[in-house]
Amino acid sequence: DPASDFLGEEQWAWLEKVLAESKSDVNLVVSGLQVLPELRWQGENWSRFPFARERLLQTILRSNARGVVLLSGDVHFAEISTATCWPRGGDRSNTANMRELWEVTSSGMTHAWQTAHKSLYSLFWLTF
Repeated sequence: DPASDFLGEEQWAWLEKVLAESKSDVNLVVSGLQVLPELRWQGENWSRFPFARERLLQTILRSNARGVVLLSGDVHFAEISTATCWPRGGDRSNTANMRELWEVTSSGMTHAWQTAHKSLYSLFWLTF
C-alpha cells in the first residue's frame, strides 16, 4: 500500500524534534531500507511507500539540520547515492531552496554481487 508508513506519530515527532534542535555539524539518519534510490529493480525501499518517503525528506529539509547523511542497508551491495531535494511547494528556480542529500548504503559482510546494476542516482558502486 503506497500510503503505508514506516514510523508511528511518536517516532515522527521525535525525529522532527531532534533534527530541529541539533547543533551538530553532521547528522546521521539511519534506516534499515534505502531512502534515496527511486528506480530500484527489487527489494524493499522507501520509494515503495511514497508518502512516507516524501514525509521523511520534507522532515529533513524543514529541520535545517546541517550535514544530514542517510545510512542504510538491506541490500546485497554497497552504494553511495545523492539526490537534490526541494521543500514542497518551493521555488525550484531558486537554488537557495534546494538541498543535496547523500546516502551511504552498506552491504552485508557475507553478501556478494558478481556484477553491478547501476542506479540513476549512484555515484560509485562498491561491490564485494
